[in-house]
Amino acid sequence: MPSRLIAIKAKIMTDDMTRHGTIMVAFGLMAGLINYGFQLTMAIMLTPAQYGTLYSLLSLLVMLAIFSSAINTSITKFASTFKAQGRLDRVSHLWRSYLKRTFFIGLGGFIILSALSPLISSFLNIDNNWYLIILSFSLILVFILPVNYGILRGIQRFIPLGSSNILIAFLKLSVGALLVYLGWGVYGGLFAFTIAQVVVLAVTLFFLRDLVKTSTDKVKIKGFHSYTALAVLAIAAFTVLTNIDVILVKHYLGAELTGNYSAISTLGKIAFIAPGGIAIAMYYSCPGTCIWITAGYQTVISGWQTRPKSFSISLLSEEITWK
Repeated sequence: MPSRLIAIKAKIMTDDMTRHGTIMVAFGLMAGLINYGFQLTMAIMLTPAQYGTLYSLLSLLVMLAIFSSAINTSITKFASTFKAQGRLDRVSHLWRSYLKRTFFIGLGGFIILSALSPLISSFLNIDNNWYLIILSFSLILVFILPVNYGILRGIQRFIPLGSSNILIAFLKLSVGALLVYLGWGVYGGLFAFTIAQVVVLAVTLFFLRDLVKTSTDKVKIKGFHSYTALAVLAIAAFTVLTNIDVILVKHYLGAELTGNYSAISTLGKIAFIAPGGIAIAMYYSCPGTCIWITAGYQTVISGWQTRPKSFSISLLSEEITWK
């Protein structure tokens, strides 16, 4: 046993892929557990109807953020390429350019989603349009923050990246619990998400402060949009499959049953915590092909994840039939 542990330690210390994967798995496990703590805390402190409303709104936000996740993937790919070339000036240009672009994309999303809030609220059986307006404001941050994440991942700053993931999870949990305790209800969960994003945006900007001082090389980035389009397809296939069910349950079954369903649904997502760290580390080492590896991984895991959800649907069906 000691010799095997020594061999594992040597593998971690000598192999970059193993070392970075181990770091991100550790951070991913901690952040995942805290995120699960947030869901559990909200489920306990809120009524089933309030929790169902909050969970359906956050699921909607995740689906709307598909494009930002794809940008994150693409920025990781090109940042890692520029770093391998020793061109931090190009990394700086990539970072600054897409911070501006994603801000305007997020701002446009905020305006459109706010305008559509009455229709979306009606579809989700929510009687308060302000929930959607607060959620749509978070969309600005949802588009900006992945740019910083992508740069950190691309230039292999995994400890700042992992620390940021833990921080945003901790802030969601602590701020959300405090606001709900003070009687803010669903507003508490939504504002906690927004506040955590603002703080972590500032923290990640601090981690990337050296890029502000780096001169930029305005290079034309070839293939960025085509790579992003492929990432959108892969991420959408996974994200829609694992989030659309909550939205449909909220539409057809109401808030209280959605709250019960959401609690069971959250259990299925535990499977993503450990493998997610490996996937993150793989992006920098094989950025050109890892999108397809990730797509296959997501498809397999998604198929497994539908099992507890199908079970929960059957439970809900029996409850409805019994009533």
